[in-house]
Amino acid sequence: MGTIARQLKVHHGTVQRALRQAGLPRIGAVRASRIDAYLPFILETLKKFPDLRATRRNLS
Repeated sequence: MGTIARQLKVHHGTVQRALRQAGLPRIGAVRASRIDAYLPFILETLKKFPDLRATRRNLS
């Protein structure tokens, strides 16, 4: 993508968007998210407590 962008003198995001719109698959490794290790715990907790809100009030 970087090489194409340099040759065409456009932003690399423009090339990325054009390739995505053309239906080409992503090339390269996808990095793991920082939340991946906690995802099973989060999903299990949300199953147990479906009404759990994202914000918590401090009751002190």
